[in-house]
Amino acid sequence: MKKESVYLDTSVPSAYYDERELSKMEITRQWWDKELKKYDVFVSVITIAELMKTKNLHRREELVKLVKPFIKLEITPEIEKLSDAYVKQRIVSKKYLRLNFL
Repeated sequence: MKKESVYLDTSVPSAYYDERELSKMEITRQWWDKELKKYDVFVSVITIAELMKTKNLHRREELVKLVKPFIKLEITPEIEKLSDAYVKQRIVSKKYLRLNFL
């Protein structure tokens, strides 16, 4: 049986280490340890680029290590076209386009 897929944006690995919100951190860690293995997990190169902007070097290394085993999604022409359509329809602000992260 094929696994379902899940995409993790920056907020999920960040919550894994976010000591400012202990309940969110605990829930994230429980889900990570017990549920995540049920999925094919994807992260994008944009997510990785965002994690690489973490100022604390030790935390940056932890975050990147956390997502390293997952399937990396590259930017494709189709993704570029979709992101342009989102901006054009005002679903997403232009400031969130990949060029701001890579």
